[in-house]
Amino acid sequence: MKTMTSRERILAATKGQETDMVPVSPRLFAYLLDKYGEHSLESNLKFQTEYDFDITLNAVSGLANPIFNVYVDTSYSKDIKLEMQEWEENGIKIVKRVFHTPAGKIQDIAKVPPSGCGYGIAPDPTKIEWLIKDRSDLEKIAYILPDPKKHCDISNLKKLNDTMGEKGLIQTVIHSPIDYFAGDARGMENLMIDYYEDKEFFDDIIKLFYDHIMCQTKVCLENGFTNIFGCWYYTSLSSGWSPKIFREEFIPLMKEHVNLVHKYDGTYDLYDDGKCMSVLEDYVNTGADVLETITPPPVGDVDLAEAKRIVGNKMTLKGYTDLIYVLQMGTPEQVRDTVMEAIRIAGPGGRFILGTSDSIRDGTPEENVRVYFETARKYGKYPL
Repeated sequence: MKTMTSRERILAATKGQETDMVPVSPRLFAYLLDKYGEHSLESNLKFQTEYDFDITLNAVSGLANPIFNVYVDTSYSKDIKLEMQEWEENGIKIVKRVFHTPAGKIQDIAKVPPSGCGYGIAPDPTKIEWLIKDRSDLEKIAYILPDPKKHCDISNLKKLNDTMGEKGLIQTVIHSPIDYFAGDARGMENLMIDYYEDKEFFDDIIKLFYDHIMCQTKVCLENGFTNIFGCWYYTSLSSGWSPKIFREEFIPLMKEHVNLVHKYDGTYDLYDDGKCMSVLEDYVNTGADVLETITPPPVGDVDLAEAKRIVGNKMTLKGYTDLIYVLQMGTPEQVRDTVMEAIRIAGPGGRFILGTSDSIRDGTPEENVRVYFETARKYGKYPL
């Protein structure tokens, strides 16, 4: 078989087609941010000159997210005005935001921790007051969400695709209605309580954001960006949802989202970096092409051999290598053995992409990173 390009290799593995070798495509955000001071396509391409691997770059659609992103340019709407106050408490920046809308004002407060404060090089903000406090806030939220039909700036996606060429794959990130939306507007604990105490309110919150992400997805698909990275880790069992709620509330939404992508002959990479063995068959039934990060114990619960048996040739498994206990804290021998084991178990028959349980972390030993890539290429050539 001829040697494939990285783009060809990733797409073939995603679709269940034959590949020349197991694709090697770890998540690299934190590691490259630490190594080069930025995470971009350029830093990925630079890193690819050091190590032979297949780049997968997850890129946003250019649509502002005023829910998750503390600092946001609201010029997309003349109907809203944003006021902000900042102060510091114990070395942590506190930001209060007040959105003025035609339906009234809505506000939240977030902690914005500095880099390296115990949660890595780029910690997420933490909300201490939520935008959605009661039903009256839903109308206000609708005003602050930008219209995807008018405000998706896909010019950057075009540029990224042109620059990437055959060296890897650009995937368009679409967050679930919970991830970076309902989970950060209402709060995960509040949503779980709403499910039991006010199911109609819960449903209306989810629908508001689901309609938004479906519209965003359709805009991207209609503009030719059909390789979708569906981010659903807020709905993971590891986030606290029961299997019953997961199956009844979230799987149907995933199916509909995947079906939309497939109508445009697109591919769907479904992201859950938590425990998933008990719902693995449910993930298969969504029709998604890829499931990542198939995290092993102790952080996750994936038995790779059993997972491979369950999905068969119906879905591609991606990820597996533990970013903390193997790559960051393990020895080069542990890294080598883990990579060899993953390829031995999941490589036969294809539909496996070697990755990581999330981004390789800042502070990971360079020797471990080198062994990871070299072992993958040495032992990942077909036939295995």
